[in-house]
Amino acid sequence: MQKSKCLACGIEKDIREEEMYPYEEDNITTEGPIQPLLNIECQSNTDHTDFRIVTICHNCYHKIQPDMWMSQGEWELMRPVTNFNNLPKLPL
Repeated sequence: MQKSKCLACGIEKDIREEEMYPYEEDNITTEGPIQPLLNIECQSNTDHTDFRIVTICHNCYHKIQPDMWMSQGEWELMRPVTNFNNLPKLPL
């Protein structure tokens, strides 16, 4: 078992176990099983060159439904267990 956490809700998932995305309305379900956690870029509200990597589960992804990235404000609205400043920085 190789565990990783959702940085929003804190749930642990085995990243070697693929899952079916449970929300048909998001049009992700047609691809078959996918990884249990997704990575999204998150941009700082103050420094627009500061991007962080957000790792989230399917349930958290469905709550925010981001496009290609999300803002720090959107991240903070989720009341995540991981503060924006503690998210890993996206390497430039």
